[in-house]
Amino acid sequence: MSDNGKLPDSDLVEVPGGRLEKEAAANWLALRRKGGNELGIWISPLGGRSSYRTFAEQQYFWDLYVSGRGNLAATPGKSNHGWGRAVDLANPATMRRVVDRFGAPYGWTWGEVQRESWHVTYQGGGKAEERDLRDDDHRSLKRGDEGRDVKEVQTWLSRHGFKLKPDGTFGEKTESAVNRVYRAWGHEPHDRFGDAGWSIVEDKHPWRVLTPDERERLADLFSERRVAKRNGGWEKVDASHLKAAEAHKAWLVERRKEIWRNGKKDGWRKNSRRRRYRIIHLATK
Repeated sequence: MSDNGKLPDSDLVEVPGGRLEKEAAANWLALRRKGGNELGIWISPLGGRSSYRTFAEQQYFWDLYVSGRGNLAATPGKSNHGWGRAVDLANPATMRRVVDRFGAPYGWTWGEVQRESWHVTYQGGGKAEERDLRDDDHRSLKRGDEGRDVKEVQTWLSRHGFKLKPDGTFGEKTESAVNRVYRAWGHEPHDRFGDAGWSIVEDKHPWRVLTPDERERLADLFSERRVAKRNGGWEKVDASHLKAAEAHKAWLVERRKEIWRNGKKDGWRKNSRRRRYRIIHLATK
């Protein structure tokens, strides 16, 4: 049996945004399709080191933690990331809905580290089978990729204010536009077009019900929070970041209260009030 963080490539499977151990991957992909098809939410890891993590990568995060510059991290050799059975969600505020609602039959749950809303683990016993390790419904695109799906993305971008020629080749301008869209919809820009991007293009993203000003404020709040997280907490970054985050949160809390009052007054269905309220409440509670 291989050691934690030292799994051979033959034990791992590529999933959009990372890698997982085979059984965990089959159930992750099945759960991902379930959430995507029923809720329009395509779950994915935050980045390349947010699913399977090598021993050396876990050592890096552990060193950051013990030095006071990083988030809580498991001791190298004892992390579920090292078994390919843990994922740090790219957007826990929305993606946790999929795990919490559909995850149990697939063996995926939240709660191993309760202070980390983004950390979910595979507990085993999922109902998915090897056949679920098929190609995913959405190709992850990056610089240099070509094809009809690239052209589809470029066409959408050009229709939404970006000066791009839909030539079917994912180049520098396409990458820059994708990063701007990702940030505007609350996601970490990472030079790729994946699950979050497809949900935006296909009008399935949960934030589609928000007003433009609500979406902008949420995106700014998430951006400030990412700065703090990357640097080990608010006390490790310039005070202006926390001040900006507090201002965005205060604005959103007031908007949340306004939606509540209007919903009570003349109904929750109007202007997607219930869904808007839930999204803002999750981000500001």
